[in-house]
Amino acid sequence: MELLFTHCAGMDVHKDSVVVCIRIASGSGPTSEDAPGLLD
Repeated sequence: MELLFTHCAGMDVHKDSVVVCIRIASGSGPTSEDAPGLLD
């Protein structure tokens, strides 16, 4: 599979919460970090 993007992010926005996911490709494979309740 060909790597198209090294950095990507997504946001799930609701009335009472926001969830953010950030993914950054590294030499050993993808790394992800979630920040649930970022703007509670």
